[in-house]
Amino acid sequence: MGGAVERPRLVSSLRTGSYGGRPVILLQVVIGSVIMVVTAVIHAAGQSVGLRWLFKAHAMRLQTISILTRSLIVGALVLVMFLATLIEATVWAATYLALGAISEFEKALYFSTVTYTTLGYGDVVLESQWRLLSSFEAANGVITASHLRLHAHYPRRDLNSNYSLEKQLNSMMCA
Repeated sequence: MGGAVERPRLVSSLRTGSYGGRPVILLQVVIGSVIMVVTAVIHAAGQSVGLRWLFKAHAMRLQTISILTRSLIVGALVLVMFLATLIEATVWAATYLALGAISEFEKALYFSTVTYTTLGYGDVVLESQWRLLSSFEAANGVITASHLRLHAHYPRRDLNSNYSLEKQLNSMMCA
């Protein structure tokens, strides 16, 4: 009997992203799904903090505060959502590092930020066995950005009001 060919272990496929030289699609779907849930929680937390500030500002009778203060409140909301997005991209970057898909943190964060925002320069790319995972990151970025925009149009009934986020922002800037 000739030398038996040993099949690669499934555990080692976590590091290489392939099993027997073939990409492990199901593994990427599972990893991508878990990271999407984590980033959704981060996004919701950031949005909750930002909206809480916005509702408090609205309760302060925005007409009585200056345009500069109103602008700073809107700027703070934008900054909170930017920080949430940066944290979400960092989670993806840490995943690429843990999997060995990218070896340096700065490169992983750059790739992740460009992918998450769907900018997609293409100057840093993943090896073929991890390409599917990066497409999940891009979809995750589109979904979270769309969620924020959808939420801006969807009427909320908080603090006994029927203001949508967009109306509140407009009232802050135009009052």
